Amino acid sequence: MATASAGEDSRICIYPCYLNSTVSASKGRKIPKDKAVENPTTPQIFDIVHKILKLPAEMQRTRHPKDWKYLGRVRVSLKDDNGSYIKEELCSRKALMIKVAELLPKHPSREGKEGGSGSSSQEPAAAGGVGSLPARKKPSGGKKKK
Repeated sequence: MATASAGEDSRICIYPCYLNSTVSASKGRKIPKDKAVENPTTPQIFDIVHKILKLPAEMQRTRHPKDWKYLGRVRVSLKDDNGSYIKEELCSRKALMIKVAELLPKHPSREGKEGGSGSSSQEPAAAGGVGSLPARKKPSGGKKKK
Protein backbone atom coordinates (compact mmCIF):
# COMPACT_ATOMS: atom_id res chain seq x y z
CA MET A 1 0.00 0.00 0.00
CA ALA A 2 2.88 2.38 0.73
CA THR A 3 4.41 1.70 -2.70
CA ALA A 4 1.22 2.71 -4.52
CA SER A 5 1.02 6.08 -2.82
CA ALA A 6 4.75 6.62 -3.29
CA GLY A 7 4.35 5.88 -7.02
CA GLU A 8 1.42 8.27 -7.17
CA ASP A 9 3.40 11.02 -5.45
CA SER A 10 6.47 10.61 -7.63
CA ARG A 11 4.64 11.58 -10.82
CA ILE A 12 4.73 15.21 -11.84
CA CYS A 13 1.91 17.24 -13.39
CA ILE A 14 2.18 19.38 -16.51
CA TYR A 15 -0.71 21.75 -17.14
CA PRO A 16 -0.85 23.63 -20.47
CA CYS A 17 -0.54 26.96 -18.65
CA TYR A 18 2.93 25.92 -17.44
CA LEU A 19 4.19 26.10 -21.05
CA ASN A 20 1.97 28.90 -22.41
CA SER A 21 3.78 32.07 -23.48
CA THR A 22 0.56 34.12 -23.25
CA VAL A 23 0.15 33.31 -19.54
CA SER A 24 1.99 35.38 -16.95
CA ALA A 25 4.20 33.79 -14.33
CA SER A 26 1.71 34.83 -11.64
CA LYS A 27 -1.07 32.98 -13.50
CA GLY A 28 0.91 29.73 -13.71
CA ARG A 29 3.66 29.79 -16.35
CA LYS A 30 6.64 27.79 -15.02
CA ILE A 31 9.27 28.27 -17.75
CA PRO A 32 10.85 31.42 -19.22
CA LYS A 33 8.63 33.26 -21.71
CA ASP A 34 11.22 33.00 -24.51
CA LYS A 35 11.16 29.18 -24.23
CA ALA A 36 7.37 28.89 -23.87
CA VAL A 37 4.94 28.34 -26.77
CA GLU A 38 1.63 29.95 -27.55
CA ASN A 39 -1.49 28.07 -26.40
CA PRO A 40 -0.34 24.45 -26.07
CA THR A 41 -3.03 21.81 -25.57
CA THR A 42 -3.11 18.80 -23.27
CA PRO A 43 -3.22 16.23 -26.14
CA GLN A 44 -0.19 17.88 -27.77
CA ILE A 45 1.77 17.74 -24.50
CA PHE A 46 0.73 14.10 -23.99
CA ASP A 47 1.87 13.16 -27.51
CA ILE A 48 5.28 14.75 -26.98
CA VAL A 49 5.83 13.13 -23.58
CA HIS A 50 4.44 9.68 -24.39
CA LYS A 51 5.28 9.14 -28.07
CA ILE A 52 8.44 11.18 -28.61
CA LEU A 53 10.14 11.23 -25.20
CA LYS A 54 8.88 7.69 -24.42
CA LEU A 55 8.02 8.46 -20.80
CA PRO A 56 5.11 6.82 -18.95
CA ALA A 57 2.34 9.40 -18.93
CA GLU A 58 -1.39 9.71 -18.31
CA MET A 59 -3.78 12.42 -19.48
CA GLN A 60 -6.34 13.52 -16.89
CA ARG A 61 -9.42 15.72 -17.09
CA THR A 62 -8.87 18.37 -14.45
CA ARG A 63 -8.20 22.11 -14.39
CA HIS A 64 -5.40 24.23 -12.99
CA PRO A 65 -6.60 26.35 -10.04
CA LYS A 66 -5.37 29.60 -11.62
CA ASP A 67 -6.34 28.77 -15.24
CA TRP A 68 -9.88 27.39 -15.49
CA LYS A 69 -10.22 27.98 -19.24
CA TYR A 70 -8.32 24.89 -20.33
CA LEU A 71 -9.20 21.35 -19.32
CA GLY A 72 -6.59 18.70 -18.75
CA ARG A 73 -3.17 17.87 -17.38
CA VAL A 74 -0.51 15.28 -18.09
CA ARG A 75 0.97 13.21 -15.25
CA VAL A 76 4.47 11.96 -16.01
CA SER A 77 6.77 9.51 -14.24
CA LEU A 78 10.42 10.54 -14.42
CA LYS A 79 11.62 7.51 -12.43
CA ASP A 80 11.10 3.78 -12.90
CA ASP A 81 10.10 1.31 -10.18
CA ASN A 82 13.70 1.08 -8.92
CA GLY A 83 13.87 4.82 -8.30
CA SER A 84 16.37 5.57 -11.07
CA TYR A 85 15.64 8.15 -13.77
CA ILE A 86 14.21 6.79 -17.01
CA LYS A 87 16.10 9.45 -19.00
CA GLU A 88 19.11 11.00 -17.31
CA GLU A 89 18.79 14.30 -19.21
CA LEU A 90 15.23 14.71 -17.87
CA CYS A 91 15.93 14.54 -14.16
CA SER A 92 13.79 17.51 -13.04
CA ARG A 93 10.33 18.83 -13.77
CA LYS A 94 11.74 22.07 -15.18
CA ALA A 95 14.06 20.19 -17.57
CA LEU A 96 11.08 18.14 -18.77
CA MET A 97 8.91 21.22 -19.30
CA ILE A 98 11.63 23.01 -21.29
CA LYS A 99 12.20 19.91 -23.45
CA VAL A 100 8.45 19.58 -24.13
CA ALA A 101 8.26 23.29 -25.02
CA GLU A 102 11.16 22.85 -27.47
CA LEU A 103 9.38 19.96 -29.19
CA LEU A 104 5.86 21.43 -29.26
CA PRO A 105 6.34 23.65 -32.37
CA LYS A 106 7.26 20.47 -34.31
CA HIS A 107 4.02 18.69 -33.34
CA PRO A 108 1.94 17.81 -36.45
CA SER A 109 -1.13 19.71 -35.24
CA ARG A 110 0.95 22.90 -34.74
CA GLU A 111 2.91 22.95 -37.99
CA GLY A 112 1.97 25.98 -40.05
CA LYS A 113 0.48 27.80 -37.07
CA GLU A 114 3.76 29.20 -35.74
CA GLY A 115 6.65 30.79 -37.53
CA GLY A 116 6.66 33.47 -40.18
CA SER A 117 6.07 37.08 -39.20
CA GLY A 118 3.88 36.28 -36.18
CA SER A 119 1.18 38.69 -37.34
CA SER A 120 -1.22 35.81 -38.00
CA SER A 121 -1.46 35.11 -34.26
CA GLN A 122 -2.51 38.71 -33.61
CA GLU A 123 -5.07 39.02 -36.40
CA PRO A 124 -7.84 36.84 -34.87
CA ALA A 125 -7.86 38.84 -31.63
CA ALA A 126 -8.14 42.13 -33.51
CA ALA A 127 -10.90 40.73 -35.70
CA GLY A 128 -13.11 39.68 -32.79
CA GLY A 129 -11.44 36.41 -31.84
CA VAL A 130 -12.14 34.21 -28.85
CA GLY A 131 -10.83 36.59 -26.19
CA SER A 132 -12.38 39.81 -27.47
CA LEU A 133 -15.71 41.26 -26.42
CA PRO A 134 -18.24 42.82 -28.80
CA ALA A 135 -18.27 46.61 -28.97
CA ARG A 136 -20.98 48.20 -26.81
CA LYS A 137 -22.91 51.34 -27.51
CA LYS A 138 -22.29 54.23 -25.13
CA PRO A 139 -25.33 55.40 -23.19
CA SER A 140 -26.74 58.72 -24.36
CA GLY A 141 -26.60 60.22 -20.86
CA GLY A 142 -30.01 61.89 -21.18
CA LYS A 143 -32.98 61.61 -18.86
CA LYS A 144 -34.92 58.39 -18.92
CA LYS A 145 -38.50 58.71 -20.12
CA LYS A 146 -41.27 57.43 -17.92
